Amino acid sequence: MKEANKIGVSGWVRNVDDGSVELAMRAGEDKLDKMMIACQSGPMLARVDAVKFIDAKRSDVLPMIVDGVFKKV
Repeated sequence: MKEANKIGVSGWVRNVDDGSVELAMRAGEDKLDKMMIACQSGPMLARVDAVKFIDAKRSDVLPMIVDGVFKKV
């Protein structure tokens, strides 16, 4: 969350029951590139086994992305 807010990415992040972390984000291409690099190492003391990026369509099931806000859901 800190990195996303520092970079200026809008979106959300949440922990999943299986131990993985899921996030949705929206920003310009340069900011998304920086955030994708940050995701590959994670925060200090985190262990990142794999990172998968997919283009997501708008969903009525997933939380909405609010411009200018990156939050934990």
